[in-house]
Amino acid sequence: MKEKWVGNDEYRTLWKDFSLWHYGKTVQDMKDELIQYAMSKGLNKNIYLGISSWLQFTNSFAAETLKAFDFDIRQTYINWISYLDGSPKLIGDTLYRSQEKLGVYARPLIPTLSPGLTYMHPACALDPYAQMKYQILEAMMAPNFSGYLMYAGKDIDVGDMKYMAEANILLQRFEEIALKGKVLKPIIINKWSVVRVKELNERGIVLVSDYSTYGLEEKTVQFSSSNLSEKTLIDAETGEEVKPINGTYEVRISDERARLFYFALEGG
Repeated sequence: MKEKWVGNDEYRTLWKDFSLWHYGKTVQDMKDELIQYAMSKGLNKNIYLGISSWLQFTNSFAAETLKAFDFDIRQTYINWISYLDGSPKLIGDTLYRSQEKLGVYARPLIPTLSPGLTYMHPACALDPYAQMKYQILEAMMAPNFSGYLMYAGKDIDVGDMKYMAEANILLQRFEEIALKGKVLKPIIINKWSVVRVKELNERGIVLVSDYSTYGLEEKTVQFSSSNLSEKTLIDAETGEEVKPINGTYEVRISDERARLFYFALEGG
């Protein structure tokens, strides 16, 4: 049986941070050795490392060593991690909070996602295949987004691929905003619904969602945002325009539980 810590909490914190510092230093030493070996063999010296489980730190000396990693590939499995409850919204929430907390120590984000069907969580009402599309859209709205990974590949079938392709088309179309855009604070509607905004200069994308059901039951998401400055939102897939009425947007959610809009993009 593991005994409860009864010592000085400050020392405990310092020990945990020292362990993290040592971990990062070991990774950097290993990376340097790999680069030197590659150069000695005339190989490509560009070696990139990712960390999939970020450790908590308190003191900045520990966080500095995380720079040994080139990418944050944190495991964000939609149904393996119990606190996500199978909801794409909570994937977006988790990625946003984690990047905000890391601040200047955040690395380019490439979250590791998972196929929805194999790991279906009973708390989620969504179509497992459609989750594939929604979780990618949620991830691309996160700060420092640089792409995504999918695990495990053996569990992906043509249903997953269909929705992955739909998401990738949107990601490719708005790639510059997704990769370089500034993330605004999410507008949380309720447990299942959220509005996310990413902007770059005078352009931007807006993800409006309601994940409470995947049936044809229609929901309306109402929200206001001073950052949008009364802009007209255009659905990236249907071309439907949504204009604010007295400062309030009303977005219908039906068969598509997450809708991606754009604004001020010439040529659509």
